[in-house]
Amino acid sequence: MTRHFNRNNWKEGTYMRVKDPTTIRMLMDSKSLAVRDIARLSTGTSYEVRHAAVGHVVSGFRSTINPKTATAIANALHVSVESLFDIENDRDREWINAYANSLKAVA
Repeated sequence: MTRHFNRNNWKEGTYMRVKDPTTIRMLMDSKSLAVRDIARLSTGTSYEVRHAAVGHVVSGFRSTINPKTATAIANALHVSVESLFDIENDRDREWINAYANSLKAVA
């Protein structure tokens, strides 16, 4: 059973699969960003990402992450969440895009 999240929080059990860690690494290299830079860019938003989590995604150590981490990484790289991560269904995609847009409005 797929769990869903609401506006105020993300339900436990919703995860996103990393499509290709090398794509994330290439985007980071093209923008001259290190793992800690991605984490630093999430500071001050509603969800802060730890550099270890970013490092695990980029190295391929972790193949699934929570939607907030995925959104923060995509926003830091200025790409859509869908370009880096697989989203479980259309309802999740709508909420994730809305959350991503709310983070951009704050920044």
